[in-house]
Amino acid sequence: MNKKLIIALMVVVFVGIITALLFSSNQPNQSNQPNQSNQPNQSNQPNQSNQPNQSNQPDQQDQPLVDDTSSTKQGIQMVVDANNKFAFDLYSQLNKTEKGNIFYSPYSISAALAMTYEGAKGQTADEIKSVFHFPEDNILRPNFAAIYNDINSNVKDYELKTGNALWVQQDFPLLSDYIARVEKYYGGKATNLDFINESEKSRQTINSFIEEQTNSKIKDLIPPDFLNKMTRLVLTNAIYFKGTWQWEFDKTNTQNEDFEITPNNIIKVQMMNMSCLLYTSDAADDLLCVDLGGRRIIKKKTNTKTKIEF
Repeated sequence: MNKKLIIALMVVVFVGIITALLFSSNQPNQSNQPNQSNQPNQSNQPNQSNQPNQSNQPDQQDQPLVDDTSSTKQGIQMVVDANNKFAFDLYSQLNKTEKGNIFYSPYSISAALAMTYEGAKGQTADEIKSVFHFPEDNILRPNFAAIYNDINSNVKDYELKTGNALWVQQDFPLLSDYIARVEKYYGGKATNLDFINESEKSRQTINSFIEEQTNSKIKDLIPPDFLNKMTRLVLTNAIYFKGTWQWEFDKTNTQNEDFEITPNNIIKVQMMNMSCLLYTSDAADDLLCVDLGGRRIIKKKTNTKTKIEF
């Protein structure tokens, strides 16, 4: 797998999901086989101590906090910088083929592939690390966890949350240390499904979970017939944000205005309008107006007040 193929894979994850086939030969274990304690029992069900939950849904309570005890300010910045580099790398690739607006969550893709990275080795691990600019494990894990905890912290002014989940074929053994790492640092909860015999039901279960996690904003994430009897693991990441503007625009004040795409290409678009009074200091008088596609934010001084027109 070369770098271009990994970038192509990112486009698949861009819609919020990656499906992977995991075989014992690809497990990060020197013997290339899970130990006996991780093998399915006689009833063909995973060992309860080492396998994902048997329920059809991950825990719907508040997202569990993960282990960021070794995180540092510098380490968090390194993970943030890595995500930013990947964001621009992916945008430069998508911009070559996509037309119109491009919208995606680099964090969501990084989170899903960070969990994949935890189960990779050799050339695959090296290439994922290169594409995502991941730092060493001892830096990546606790500081990714710190970002996860910060996103899921309770803030009264807005709602922001993210969650990771692993959906595993019910009789497919995963290494217990892999499950532990993914849950410990990425909050990834594992759940058993039967992709082999109940692909459609599995699809509906995952879609229902994502819909609930995003307050019904994302529905039918996985299209029909996307999953099949060869599916062994699905990784999902959901991110949800809801907030209010400090100054909210009145929809009734929307007007058709000129918007400059280029100096020679001007179109009519609906623009929000607002006029408000702000108290400012004399030092603020030197601020320049901002030009946004031909629309200027103009500041007018009136005694101790400044009138701002949007």
